[in-house]
Amino acid sequence: MPGRRSSDWLKFKDRPHQAVVVIGWRSDADDRLRSLLVAVPDVEGRLRYVGRVGSGLPATGLTDIAARLRRIERKTPPVADAPESRPGQGH
Repeated sequence: MPGRRSSDWLKFKDRPHQAVVVIGWRSDADDRLRSLLVAVPDVEGRLRYVGRVGSGLPATGLTDIAARLRRIERKTPPVADAPESRPGQGH
């Protein structure tokens, strides 16, 4: 019947996605996690910074997560082209 979908018709949503490696984070003035810095491997297997993303986590607990990240932070960025972190704002 025109205008109606048969049971043979399937619809799939195309949602682009990309696997990323978390290489750092940014926190806000209240020391809560604000965003994650992410990278992807290039063709030679080296990480390349691609941007910041929201954590997707609920507001409760963001201070605790920032404290946990601070305990395992690096002194130097894991990729050459990552933005410089401000004091106390994590790599």
